[in-house]
Amino acid sequence: MVREVLRSEHEILSRWSSLDPPLVSVICITYNHEKYIRDAIEGCLIQDTDFPFEVIIHDDASTDGTTAIVRAYAERYPSIIKPIYQTENQYSQGNKPITFWLPRVRGQYIALCEGDDYWHDPSKLQKQVDILETCPEVGLVHGDADRESQVAGQRKGAAHRRAVALHDDSPERLHERIMAGEYIIWTCTICARTELVRRVLDEADWEFTRAGFLMVDTPMWLELSQRCRFRYIDEPLATIRVLAESASKSQDPDRLSRFNRSCREMRGHYLAKFKCSTELRERVLSKYDESMLRIAFRACREDLAAEAILALREVQGRVTCLQRLMAWGSRGGSAYFIARACFAVTHLLQRIRNIPRRVSRVLRRRASSGPTG
Repeated sequence: MVREVLRSEHEILSRWSSLDPPLVSVICITYNHEKYIRDAIEGCLIQDTDFPFEVIIHDDASTDGTTAIVRAYAERYPSIIKPIYQTENQYSQGNKPITFWLPRVRGQYIALCEGDDYWHDPSKLQKQVDILETCPEVGLVHGDADRESQVAGQRKGAAHRRAVALHDDSPERLHERIMAGEYIIWTCTICARTELVRRVLDEADWEFTRAGFLMVDTPMWLELSQRCRFRYIDEPLATIRVLAESASKSQDPDRLSRFNRSCREMRGHYLAKFKCSTELRERVLSKYDESMLRIAFRACREDLAAEAILALREVQGRVTCLQRLMAWGSRGGSAYFIARACFAVTHLLQRIRNIPRRVSRVLRRRASSGPTG
């Protein structure tokens, strides 16, 4: 959690070369984040910048104590925090929060941080704006993030380094890797040009306001990757909280399958829109079909397994033996336990086959390090 001593609004404003308009608009979307919203807000307020910023907090009719907490901070920092209070939950009605906060954005740049995540690096915004101000070809800057599990009570640093140096790749390569899920962009680490975001929303209105996709961030990255370069900062700029229940992580197979289905539909739409290769289409869609199959297997849901197998046949033209076994095991009962035993044996055999390779790798490493002592 954020441990910096909070400055007063006067102290924050006194460091800025000017007060208005803000150079950056920070967007915080929150709903029932009573346990976390303080860290999200304070992570914004500890930012040490030489430019003004505003924090637009969209509270989507929270039913816990979130609204009261937001209101208290807004009263303490009226020149910085600009709240939006919904009286009815808009997400449940299919309305995207972006349609409410975007008209209020005044900054030249937009940064995002959802109410259950937070920024732990006080220099996050300054680092990103410095890049955007000096590199006109860059439209989005993002970084790495730490992960904090609310289930296991553990914190993991350096979530991954898969995006390192890819800002030098061609826009086509960047777009392809985002589509395939190989280039991960943590939403709470981004800072982008407002002009580009508005242009994307104007030109791709269907995807963002009427399609019904359960996510907005990935479509935004896909659209922006066609219009500008991205820059990656190889540092953890924020902390992502991994909750027990969220849109993409849940114990409810219906909720999980609904999100997985929406992800597949969204990527299918963009694969067609951007005329991607058949190979990429097969690789991307089969990933979500296999994910649906795993959901079905763990929940013993034969209906979901049948849906996944049908989709795999359509995309790949075939179904592997392991996929058939998983579908069979989704019937439950003894079929489930037999399938699990088969997977365990397969995994063990794979590890045994990999032993010579691992030994060879260790020997090469020792040989290359030379004699010691």
